[in-house]
Amino acid sequence: YLSAYRRVNCFIALHECMLSEYERFLPAARLEVVHNFYDPVLEMEDPFSEKSTGMIRITYLSNLVYSKGILHLVDAFGQLKNKYPNIELYVAGAYQKDDHLSAAEMKQEFEQRLGGHPGIHYLGLVLGDQKAALLRSSHIFALPSFYSSEAMPISILEACRAGCAIVTTGHHYLSQLVDEKMGICVRPDSVEDLVSGLDKLLADPDLITKLGRHNVEHSRDNFTLAAYQSKINSVLGQFSDKNSSGLNWESS
Repeated sequence: YLSAYRRVNCFIALHECMLSEYERFLPAARLEVVHNFYDPVLEMEDPFSEKSTGMIRITYLSNLVYSKGILHLVDAFGQLKNKYPNIELYVAGAYQKDDHLSAAEMKQEFEQRLGGHPGIHYLGLVLGDQKAALLRSSHIFALPSFYSSEAMPISILEACRAGCAIVTTGHHYLSQLVDEKMGICVRPDSVEDLVSGLDKLLADPDLITKLGRHNVEHSRDNFTLAAYQSKINSVLGQFSDKNSSGLNWESS
């Protein structure tokens, strides 16, 4: 792949922290950052109007993969339920395989845990308006991933726009995406740390709201479709004239 990469004129990264991966190709190639965007279906002036003031809803929205941390989250929820009887866990996504478990094994493990933990609701795959409604009604979005190729999950951007506080891990780039103004990053592959991170939020409902309100503004400022389109068009526009850019398309 290196020979192909050396013929690239411009690398586009999803976040500033990813640029170092491509520095070896300078100065022959340019480096640009174009942030991803949340689904426009999530646009809403005040997502907090749809959040319950009684029950605290924690949501997981991703493929059900062992290394995405879903079983860790179920176990952490079970430990916290007695202390916080007003919490619920909503899980949405399709079963998938990883290096740890096949899709069938993942399904079996998850369903076995469901029986022992009241308050957990599995919704299957949700999309579009259903996804938007789920996130808007949620207070905390949890993605305790240690997935080998985890990068910049769009689900976190969408949960931010829906006004959720975020709980994720320090795995790969996740701690660069989620800072202390947005939520909490815990140690990957650790139920104990996940319990501690969730406990910190559940003990302080005002903090959940504070983080959620910041995340709405942060996502509006950085992760809209319009901003994505504008930046992509700007980057591509700089290569539209091969003469002014000095590029030799025939040889590249």
